[in-house]
Amino acid sequence: MSVTIPAVVTDVGRAKWPKILMGQVPFSGIAAFRVGEGGWIDPGTGAVRRMPDATLTNLDCIVNPSRYPVTGRAWAEFAVGAGDFTFVAPSSAKVRCFLDFGDFNDDGFGNFPEIWEIAIFDSDGDMLAYGTFPKQIKDPTKEIENFVSISF
Repeated sequence: MSVTIPAVVTDVGRAKWPKILMGQVPFSGIAAFRVGEGGWIDPGTGAVRRMPDATLTNLDCIVNPSRYPVTGRAWAEFAVGAGDFTFVAPSSAKVRCFLDFGDFNDDGFGNFPEIWEIAIFDSDGDMLAYGTFPKQIKDPTKEIENFVSISF
């Protein structure tokens, strides 16, 4: 099953895109995506996704670890290949973010990771886009395919 996740362009990404499009800085390319166990809040009725925050420079579970229990701070990074990036229109793109059967099946505490957040990074290590979504549990019996939709 694949899911399309609308992402916000981060403040860093928003500052870079016009310069890239105008040729003022070289395009360092979409290079990686990260998934993490952050990106949720508990309003007292159980965990729900947190609205994406364009001011973040990394996953919420990395930047704000005190928001999450120790077992809710796991994250993983994966490369994005040239075939995983598609321009949909002049100002929007989709990035395929694929987790295979053997990828990210342990949160470091013997639990299957509960993924709530995803981010796209360029080869400079800058986070360009960030999205949150309803919980996906990753275990070795399934692949997870997400498409991050970015409009700039």
